[in-house]
Amino acid sequence: KFYSKTPITNALSSWKRGDYCIAKYKDNKFYRARIIEVPQTSNSNTNSDSDSQ
Repeated sequence: KFYSKTPITNALSSWKRGDYCIAKYKDNKFYRARIIEVPQTSNSNTNSDSDSQ
């Protein structure tokens, strides 16, 4: 609910492992997350609210 009115931006041009972010999950809600892997083509993160990936 808190993040639903926050504009989506890509403030960082390059993510690194351990960076924190807000990620939209498959339930269409936003959750706090931490980057766990940065492949060449996309980002992977883990949801810090529930430890799901």
